[in-house]
Amino acid sequence: MSACPEKTYPIQGIPYTPDPQGTPPARQELSRWSTSSDPEERRQVSLFIRALDELQRRNPIENQFSYFRIAGIHGAPGQGWDQAPDPQEEFKGTKGYCYHNSYLFPTWHRPYMVLYEQCLHEIMQEKVQSISDAAVRKEWEQAARNWRLPFWDWAIEQEDTKKLGLPTVASSGQISILRLDGTGEEQSFANPLLKFTNWAPDTNGTLVETPMGDERMGKFKIQFTGVKPPEEHRLDFSKPKATSRWANDQVDAEWINGYARNELVGEAISQHKYMNEPELNLTVKAVVSRLLSPQYFSSYLPFSSTQWASSHPTDSLSLEMIHNNIHEWTGGSGVRSDGSFTQGHMANVPVSSFDPIFWMHHWFSSLLLNVDRLLALFQYINSAWLEDEDLLQTPLQPFHRDEDKTVWTSQEAKDWEKLGYTYPELVGRPDPQQVSRNVQVKYGTPVKALQPSWQGLASCPGVNDDEFQDYIINVKYDRYALDGYPYKIKFFLHVDDQNDIPLGEVYNFSTPLNLGCGNCSTQKAQGVLSKAQVPITLHLHELVRERYSGIPSLRSFSYTPDEKPGLQPNFISNFLEGALIWTVTTNTGELVDLTQFSGLEVNVLTARASFDDTNVALYQPAQGLQDPVSAHTRKAMWCSAQVVSMEITLRCLLPPETTTKYRCNCKSQLA
Repeated sequence: MSACPEKTYPIQGIPYTPDPQGTPPARQELSRWSTSSDPEERRQVSLFIRALDELQRRNPIENQFSYFRIAGIHGAPGQGWDQAPDPQEEFKGTKGYCYHNSYLFPTWHRPYMVLYEQCLHEIMQEKVQSISDAAVRKEWEQAARNWRLPFWDWAIEQEDTKKLGLPTVASSGQISILRLDGTGEEQSFANPLLKFTNWAPDTNGTLVETPMGDERMGKFKIQFTGVKPPEEHRLDFSKPKATSRWANDQVDAEWINGYARNELVGEAISQHKYMNEPELNLTVKAVVSRLLSPQYFSSYLPFSSTQWASSHPTDSLSLEMIHNNIHEWTGGSGVRSDGSFTQGHMANVPVSSFDPIFWMHHWFSSLLLNVDRLLALFQYINSAWLEDEDLLQTPLQPFHRDEDKTVWTSQEAKDWEKLGYTYPELVGRPDPQQVSRNVQVKYGTPVKALQPSWQGLASCPGVNDDEFQDYIINVKYDRYALDGYPYKIKFFLHVDDQNDIPLGEVYNFSTPLNLGCGNCSTQKAQGVLSKAQVPITLHLHELVRERYSGIPSLRSFSYTPDEKPGLQPNFISNFLEGALIWTVTTNTGELVDLTQFSGLEVNVLTARASFDDTNVALYQPAQGLQDPVSAHTRKAMWCSAQVVSMEITLRCLLPPETTTKYRCNCKSQLA
C-alpha cells in the first residue's frame, strides 16, 4: 500500500452492498466468530490472521501503513502520520492526536479503528488473489467482502472458555486456520493476536526482531518509562521486542521477548470472588447495563468522557471510565500475591495500542471495537450526539476522508453505517426500545437477581420485588495528580487487618506529562478534573444476604449497627461509616500518601430504583437526585464522602493513624 506524496489516505470504510434491510455487514463477537463452524466465517478467520501477521511484519521505518506506525498514532513514538501536523507541534491549541478525558474521546477512535480495519482488508484481498482455482477464489472473495473486524465483549463470559476474560483466539500461541485452498484442511499458525513483535531492518536490510527503542528505529524509537522516578522499578518500554500482558518487567526473558499471563485478565475483570451467586459476580456486566439504561445520563457529554463538569450525580459514570479500567485489567499493573511486579502494554497509554487486543476492545464501545459498539448502542437507543458546534467541527487529526487532506470531524463520524459496518443488535434497524430491551436482557441479569422472587428469597429491608435502594460511589479526581503517571483509586469494605473486601476501582489511564502530550499538559494547566462512578449495590446486597464465602459474617463487622441487615439507608450509612475505605496506588503497587494527593473527592449516594420488565431496572432520573454540597474543600486533609438520601449526610475525617487510607469514621448527621 502506498500513497502519493501530494495525496492523503482516504479512510472511508470497506465498500459494501446493502442487505435487504439496507444495512451493511455486522461486526461479530470475537469468541463466537473465532470458533464458528460456518464455512464463510472460518475463511474470514483464516484471512484475518494471515493479514494481521503480514501487517505486523511490515517495515516500521519505511511504511506508514505498518502495524507499528498505525499503533504509534495513539501515543509513542509521537511522530506525524499521513501528512497531518506533527504531534509534537502545536495545532488547534493542543499537541498530539489522541483525545482522552475529552468529549471527543469516542469519536476520535472511530475513524482510527476504520483505518486499521481498511489496512487489514486490503491485505486480505491480496491474499485472496493468490488462490488459483476460480470457484474457490470466489468463495474467499465473498468472505473477505463480508468481513468486519470483530469486537471483544469483555462484559460477558466468552463463548469458548465460559469465563470472563480473553477468548482462546486472543490468548493461545498457535491457532489452527484453513489453508488458502478448497481442501478444507487446517494448518497451525503463530497467533498474531497473542502479541505484537516489532520487526526492523538490520545492517543488511533484513527484517529481524528488534527492541522498540533500539537506535535502528531512528526517530520512531520508543523512549518511555512507565513509573515516576525515583521509584525503584522502572517500566522501560524501550527494551521489549514484543508486547506483554501481566508480565514481570524485572525478568528480561519475559519483558524483552513479550509474555502474557492471560489467565490474570479474567481474574482482574471478575475480582469480586467472595460472591456466591454466579449472576451477582458479574459486576462489570451490571455496569454495562447501567451505562445503557434509559435516562441514566442527562446528555451525550457525560456519557462519552471522564471529563468532570458540574452535573447530575448519575453522570459520573462514563464510557471512557469503563474503557480505562479494561485497559488496566488487560495489561496488568501492580504486585501479585507472590510479591512479583506485573505490567503490560495495554495499561500504559503511550504503548497500549501495540497490543493486538487493543483494537477489539475499542470496537465494543468504539478496547476499541467494544467501545465503539457501546457508543453506537447509546446513540441508537438515546438518539444523542454532540451538540456543541466547535466540538462537532474539531478536526480529528491525523485521519483524512479523502486524498485532498480533508480531516475527519465528529459530525462526519456520527453515522457508523456510512463507514461500512453495523453491530448485531442493530441489523435491520429495529425499534430503539426493542434494542434497549435486548441489551438489558443480555447485561441486566445481575441486577435482576436482586429481586427476592428471582432467587426464591424473602424480602429484606431496602429491596423487594418492585424496587431496591441503589448505591453508587462518585469520584472526582485529578487525572494528572502524579504528573500524569498511572495510578488507581481502589475501594474496599474493611473487615479486619487480614480482610478487605474489594468494591471496585478507578484507573486514571494517563500519559506522563514529560512525554509531550499536549492534551494532557493543557488539561493540567487549565485544572481540568475527571470523574468516575463505582456502583456498589450488588456488593452490599450480597453482604446483607450473608451468602458470601471465605469472608467472616457480616455480624463480625464490629461497626455493624444492631438492627436487621438490609439496603435501607439508615443501616447502610452506619455500616459504611465504619467499613468503607479507599486507597491510591501507583502502577507498581506503592501506596500514595493521601495528604499529598490533591483533587480527590469521594461521594456515596443513594436513591430508589425500580425493577422493570422492559429495562430490568429504572434508575432514578438524574435530575431527581440531590447533588450534595461537599462538607469541606481541603480535600488533602478531609474526605467529603457522603451518603445522601435526601436527609442523611456523612462527614468523614482522615483517620489519624494512617495517611494512605481514607475511612469514614464519624457519625451521621441530619442535613
